[in-house]
Order: sequence, then C-alpha cells, then structure tokens
Amino acid sequence: PFLSRQANGLLDGTLTVMAGYSGTGKSTWFVTLLMALLYRDRKILIISNEESIKKFKIKFLVWLLGKRSRYYGLSKKKLMSGDLTKEDEKQLAEIQKYWRENFKGKLKFVSIADANMSLVKKKIRENVLRYGYDTVLYDTLKLDFSTAGDTRQDLALIKDTRDLDAIAKKYNIIMLASLQLAIHTMGKLFLDSSTLSTAKQSKEVMENLFLMRSV
Repeated sequence: PFLSRQANGLLDGTLTVMAGYSGTGKSTWFVTLLMALLYRDRKILIISNEESIKKFKIKFLVWLLGKRSRYYGLSKKKLMSGDLTKEDEKQLAEIQKYWRENFKGKLKFVSIADANMSLVKKKIRENVLRYGYDTVLYDTLKLDFSTAGDTRQDLALIKDTRDLDAIAKKYNIIMLASLQLAIHTMGKLFLDSSTLSTAKQSKEVMENLFLMRSV
C-alpha cells in the first residue's frame, strides 16, 4: 500500500528501478513486490546474473513461511544448509504445496553468467511472446563505478537502461530492475540520482527510481 501511494502503482510499458549498494537487500525487497504482483495474477520472469535460482527460490519460501504461516524457524542460511527439524520439514512441505496450488507456472527463473544485454533481451522477447509473461525483473544492472571517469561504463549503463525501457514499451510489460550504486558515493546521508555517477542520465527513462541504503 505504501509503495502504491508513492508511485501510483506500477504501470505496463514502464521501467522501475531499485538502486542500492551491494548487500543492502535489493533482491529481498523485490520478493515482496513480486509476491504482490503474483497475487494480482501477473506472470513474472526473473532474469538474474547476480544470484542463483536456488537462492532466489529460498527467498520466496522464507517470505511465505513468515508472511503466510507466521513461521520464523527457517532462515535462508538454514534452508541452504539443509539442516532441518521435523517441524521445519512439515512447514516447508505445506508452503511448497501452497505455492504449487497458487503460483505454479506464474513465475520463471532464468540464470545467466554475466550482464549480457543481448541475451537478456532475447530471453525477455522469447518468454513474453511465446509464454505470455507480462512482468520482468532483471537482477542486476551492475557496473564498477569505482572509477568515475570511465565513460565507457557509464554509457553502457545508460544504453542498457534505455534498452529495458524500450522493451517495456514495445511489449507493454512491467519492467523491473535492480541497480548497484556507485561505490565512491557510499556515506551520503541522503541518496539521489547523483549516486548513479555520470550515468545519472539513465534516470530519464525510469518511471520510478527507488534508492536503498543500509541504516
């Protein structure tokens, strides 16, 4: 509800970006957003060069265990290790059953090795046209901004952002992306588009730019 009030919802044909420093929880934040979209019968494609499919699935399971079952005994770390109690296994089985009954076929994960925008566009085109996906999350738009003068990297980010916006408009889908902020801007009390360094022109094509920092 808070996000809906701030952004007036997420519109088809637009690009929304969540930007933050590495490890601040961008992917975890997106799980909450994607669950809201799944609840509204959106069909979601996740393309990730950041986290493995297994780690993303675990985040969804932990979210559901907490929000739906009010069960907090299973953490991401515990699920990764597989060291489960009988109660853990029971709760997990119930959530997996709930997922199959309500969301099976509505969420697809694609893992890619690096930030190859040509491959990203190909995967989006294929899944939108062939399988009817209407929402896409690309995780993560990332470049090393530790050298602020590297204009080639800045231009690459601007181009990739514009490519995602163009795809959103062409296929009339909700496009979401996470973005790593410029490392040399860490320590700013309030975040604004200057944390995108000299690639801040990419903001021009974003419907929404959310900024996240550790507190």
